[in-house]
Amino acid sequence: MKDLIKQLLRENSTEVNESVELEIMKNMESAQNYGAMFGQDVEPAGTYVSHDDRKNKVEIPNYQFGKVTFNNPLIIDINDDTMIAYKTELSKQFKAKGKTLTKKLMAKGYDGLITRWSDGSFQEIVIFPNARYMLS
Repeated sequence: MKDLIKQLLRENSTEVNESVELEIMKNMESAQNYGAMFGQDVEPAGTYVSHDDRKNKVEIPNYQFGKVTFNNPLIIDINDDTMIAYKTELSKQFKAKGKTLTKKLMAKGYDGLITRWSDGSFQEIVIFPNARYMLS
């Protein structure tokens, strides 16, 4: 995992400098804090959303829908073993967590973070303050 994050952070990585526009949905109810169980104690700060890839776009109570345009997201490929562990590795590599981690990632030029499964679907999407998005 550590090598994967290092690879993604290299200047010439194919995973960086790619513009991505996604339809998103955000649960407007605050998530409970489970701390280390889900990596919430070290994860970057930002707006957490889900990819809205539903075929039938019916309303869902307590959700808002919209679009995000990332100019340079950090994309991390994950699997069942790394879907939470990547947060700890990222925090260790940057020696930061929360808002400080987000600021360090933005200083590297990233405007968000996307975790991606091997089938190409997205798990977690974090929008940093320097990204453009709209919810309605």
